[in-house]
Amino acid sequence: MRGHFESLVSSLFSSLTGDEVLLCGFQGEDSDFVRMNQGRIRQPGSVRQSSVELDLIVGQRHAEGSVSLSGQRELDLGRLRGLLDELRGRLPFLADDPHLLYAQEIHDTEDLDDAVLPDSASAIDAVLSAADGTDLVGIWASGAVHRGFANSLGQRNWFTAKSFHLDWSLYARADKAVKSSYAGRAWSDLDFGAAMARARTQLAAVARPARTIDPGGYRVFLAPAAVGEIVELLDWGGFSLKAQRTRHSSLMAAVDGKKALSDKITLRENTAEGFAPGFEGMGFVKPPSVTLFDAGRYRDALVCPRSAQEYGVPTNGANGRESLESYDLAGGSLPRDEALAAQHGDRERSFEGRGAPEG
Repeated sequence: MRGHFESLVSSLFSSLTGDEVLLCGFQGEDSDFVRMNQGRIRQPGSVRQSSVELDLIVGQRHAEGSVSLSGQRELDLGRLRGLLDELRGRLPFLADDPHLLYAQEIHDTEDLDDAVLPDSASAIDAVLSAADGTDLVGIWASGAVHRGFANSLGQRNWFTAKSFHLDWSLYARADKAVKSSYAGRAWSDLDFGAAMARARTQLAAVARPARTIDPGGYRVFLAPAAVGEIVELLDWGGFSLKAQRTRHSSLMAAVDGKKALSDKITLRENTAEGFAPGFEGMGFVKPPSVTLFDAGRYRDALVCPRSAQEYGVPTNGANGRESLESYDLAGGSLPRDEALAAQHGDRERSFEGRGAPEG
């Protein structure tokens, strides 16, 4: 995919005239997918797809569009040249964009994942064997994602990440089910076996008769998945500089210094150790990490190039939505197996679940 992309954009750059600047972004994937239901394979498949987005700039005017690629050079080049001509035709009718900001210093990067993923057929056999006798519903996804960037100023960036993700539920009856997941870059029979064993234990618990909990105050254990849902809810503009400056962020009390989260909460956008590219669509290279909350105190926001231009601050390479892509929530101190016993213990101890606050 990389060679195809670089060949296409090199031809496009050679056709530019005058003060034209062209930004080119690439997205692609090569993945296997398997859907399972009632402990059986229901839909296997694979996907290989890619696309290129062009952003043509002259002064402070710019126009953008995208094309899906076929993998055939002449066909794809013809489509891209047609799109480039279309963008040229739009530019005279567009107003200057006061918030346009793109990288004009060249920073080349290359990040190639050397992970050896498990064979999908073998992995699915292991999953169905471990789930024998249960009503398992889930989806398996495994493969590589590719991101690229090139501009007519000479910058080149490429990113490839490989991973697998198994998301499944074991059903007891009706709405009684246990949801689990297992993901990574290297398959471990031991780790997967432990995850399935926990799911079976939890399934036995949810199969018991339901109990009605009376209103009142209770200590609550938040599992990692539950904490993840909370973080993702806060990510609906909460960490965005634009949302904070327009006072639409849900975290304004923390941004203003009036309130703080638990001092056990340290949250970072951790690009260096995540599965997102280290560059964004306007060519800016991201720092290794951005600390959003440090020991419960607000520290920094996600800043895309447009917000940086509008508010006169440096960009930290956030995407256009200024949302999380590789967040890292610092771990707590309580081992998972001690969570139940801890309900009667020291109330100051942090729960496992990556620094989850007590409920």
